[in-house]
Amino acid sequence: MSTLTKRGRILVIIGMLLGMLMASLDNTIVSTAMPTVVSQLGGLEIFSWVFTAYLLTSTTFIPIFGKLADLYGKKLFYMLGLAVFIIGSALSATSQTMFQLILYRAVQGIGAAAMFPITFAMIMEVFPPEKRGKMQGLFSAVFGISAVAGPTLGAYFTDFLSWHWIFLINVPLGLIALLFIGGYYKEMPREKRKVVIDYAGAFTLSFAIVSLILGLVMGGKDFSWDSWQILSMLIGSGLLLVLFFWIEAKANEPIIPLSLFNKGVTSATFSSFFQGVIMIAASSYIPLFIQGVLGGSASNAGNLLTPMMLSLVAGSTIGGLLMGKISFRPIMIAASIVMAVGTYLLSQIDMTTSNSYMVLSMIVLGLGLGPLMPVTMMLTQTSVGPKNIGVGTSLIAFFRN
Repeated sequence: MSTLTKRGRILVIIGMLLGMLMASLDNTIVSTAMPTVVSQLGGLEIFSWVFTAYLLTSTTFIPIFGKLADLYGKKLFYMLGLAVFIIGSALSATSQTMFQLILYRAVQGIGAAAMFPITFAMIMEVFPPEKRGKMQGLFSAVFGISAVAGPTLGAYFTDFLSWHWIFLINVPLGLIALLFIGGYYKEMPREKRKVVIDYAGAFTLSFAIVSLILGLVMGGKDFSWDSWQILSMLIGSGLLLVLFFWIEAKANEPIIPLSLFNKGVTSATFSSFFQGVIMIAASSYIPLFIQGVLGGSASNAGNLLTPMMLSLVAGSTIGGLLMGKISFRPIMIAASIVMAVGTYLLSQIDMTTSNSYMVLSMIVLGLGLGPLMPVTMMLTQTSVGPKNIGVGTSLIAFFRN
């Protein structure tokens, strides 16, 4: 465990929380602001790429940054990612065209890709074992709150300030985080070993992810699902993944060691994938449904996410506390069942649905999502060992994205 003074630990925690808050927030904060952004910048035919560009880069680079953090140190790449994120945020706020905004969002995503996995890996160094479960719960709650609260904050910034503040707010917060982490975080000494970077694995994995995401995003919208463009991207992604696994099996220092996929890691990554899909879908779809179908304002749409946000915090806290008392499996099973019930309830909404029904559904969904966040992260970290903490953490962040 890293040796920090009480004051230093508090400042490092604040810096890490700010980084997690910003990186997660920017997944969804632009959703309720996009009608205003399109009216000012134009680019209606390509505005969806504002979401896609961030998702594409933040997802693609997560495993790579996780591995680099294990090889060269967490502090170096966390601060590098944070600096890139701040630059991308400042540039996004100055965008004059939709194309510029898309490009700068991609820069933001590269920075976020480093911050997502390394934050949770740093927890293992900052806190003793008996406190890690609680802290994983706290950071998971912040991750969930920011992802869910993104549309609400985006709506308020747009309605009462301007959409530029969606990005500008990251600059002062990011500089504070950079100062606290850079000045007070002390990294544990790493095992000295010859570093061999798996360039072939990094390139094949990156192109496989890019091809897959582009195929899924463009399918049924830009091209039909059975068009040669979509089929070539999806098939190409599959072939590249096969090649990636072959390369990893032979690499001396693989980006993702295949030996990590034991029973615990496999169940945690699958759980994180479904959790991420449901959480992002709910936090993005509900505001659009309120605005587009029911004719509510951006602020009203965002407010309806508050019940899920609060119950997610409660669920994440409960999950973090329970990890010290019972095993991971019963917590994951119970949370998954509650999450499934909440998802079903939300699938039944239509134009006649009452606000009370939607609030109840959001509460149930949040109570299911919350415990899964810290539990899957801790299960993975305890399954991979100290040498691969960065890689293991990046797997959860990758599948959740």
